[in-house]
Amino acid sequence: MEDWEYFGVQDPETGMIGYCYVTGGLGEHFALVVNLGEEGLHRSWEMRRAAEEPGNDPIVWFFQQLALTASFEDRTLLATRDRAIIKELGLKFRGRNAWPFFRSYLPNHPPWYLTGWETRFLATALREAFGMVVRVREDHSVLPDPREHGQFLVRVVDEAGGNGKWKDDLRVPQPSPPKRLRVAAPDWARVDRLAAELPRTDGVVEFDCSIIHSGVRGDEEDRPYFPALILAADASSGMILGMEMVHPDAATEAITGQFLKILETMQMLPARVVVQDDETAAALTLVARRLEIRVARARRLPAIAAARNGLSDYLSL
Repeated sequence: MEDWEYFGVQDPETGMIGYCYVTGGLGEHFALVVNLGEEGLHRSWEMRRAAEEPGNDPIVWFFQQLALTASFEDRTLLATRDRAIIKELGLKFRGRNAWPFFRSYLPNHPPWYLTGWETRFLATALREAFGMVVRVREDHSVLPDPREHGQFLVRVVDEAGGNGKWKDDLRVPQPSPPKRLRVAAPDWARVDRLAAELPRTDGVVEFDCSIIHSGVRGDEEDRPYFPALILAADASSGMILGMEMVHPDAATEAITGQFLKILETMQMLPARVVVQDDETAAALTLVARRLEIRVARARRLPAIAAARNGLSDYLSL
């Protein structure tokens, strides 16, 4: 099977559809990938599109998946916890690409161990995948090409029959919904005070909020995550004006507060703040407009890039 040949498996517990594909056609990485729901499917498509565009870092998109995976790896890739479970079950594996490896992917988190529900759903998907690959081996046309008509063959439980048997169904996923940013309500009294008290300059501040994939926070008890780094630098001198690390889920809400904190430290209002992505721009727009600071977009932020290089040792902690 090609890794663009998706099929769906509906979870009997929740009704969620896992959009699955099989890798290993090139003999490199053998896995079943189960993208969770329509969001997982759209993220999978985004990852594929990004991989084809020059200049994109594949690692960034890899860690934006919403999926479960069952793969076959070398023993060295397994963690102590994985090997302990295999030993407890009395199972033995030997050789390359022979060791089962199960992981859960959440956006902005490193791969992690499965929860109870994830385990049950992945087991269901594996059982249905076994039957699907046999059918595809005999006749590839059994799978509609979603790139042509948007339809997916989905395995669902036949509830009407009441016998718990599985059947084929054709489904068309909903379009990807627009992103909704959770922007914290600004402290308008604080904003108005800064507007009234701070002098205006013709300075330019580069401002960025992005995930740091070189540093993992958390421990064995809690699911670890990649922190978001909010960083500001003076465009002309390159001097770091402020930085803060936050949980990725709280990053957008923290942008406004950090921006105001930087202005208070600078004790002046720049003419422009330059950002690189839509989310940061949207999070800053209301406050910047009230302060009469222009928000501009740029493909590159040289001062931010230099600051990141200088902070590389710190960010890898």
